[in-house]
Amino acid sequence: MIYLDGDIQVFSNIDHLFDTPRGYLYAVKDCFCEISWSKTPQFKIGYCQQCPEKVTWPVESLGSPPPDFLNEYFTDIYKPIPSTYNLVMAMLWRHPEHIDLDQISVIHYCANGSKPWRFDETEEHMDREDIKMLVKKWWDIYEDSSLDYKNFVETESKLSPINATLASKESVGDVLISLAPSAA
Repeated sequence: MIYLDGDIQVFSNIDHLFDTPRGYLYAVKDCFCEISWSKTPQFKIGYCQQCPEKVTWPVESLGSPPPDFLNEYFTDIYKPIPSTYNLVMAMLWRHPEHIDLDQISVIHYCANGSKPWRFDETEEHMDREDIKMLVKKWWDIYEDSSLDYKNFVETESKLSPINATLASKESVGDVLISLAPSAA
């Protein structure tokens, strides 16, 4: 299983990650250049890969988990993978010497103002050309007419029965329905 946050964009095929040895949790190591952060080998949860059938999950009640629960729990089976699989935007200004944008497979739009659908150039660092280029790349993919996800609601014949039902509703109870494109 590969977990990706909703504010991540995959630029190249990462299927080869399914071929990594089983029994480990693979994740990109977090950046620890912030003074307040620990120097431990923690991972960034925006991207991680695991084989759930190989991981023993706790059955007892754990109460409120500490902030670093996942890092503590998976410490013995965590294997770091390169930041090309979860480039955090802050790496562009904190460690530009380690970044080759042509080699990035997965970008994580997690910095303040960086999410392409609500990009805010007035936020700190968002006026950078590399950030603007990545946001433009996101929009180029989103607006690519050769992809079949953008206008799927317009043609009812393309909708599955559940999506056709949802498309005809504005809300369910107190929840407003906003259809998202298929990830397929």
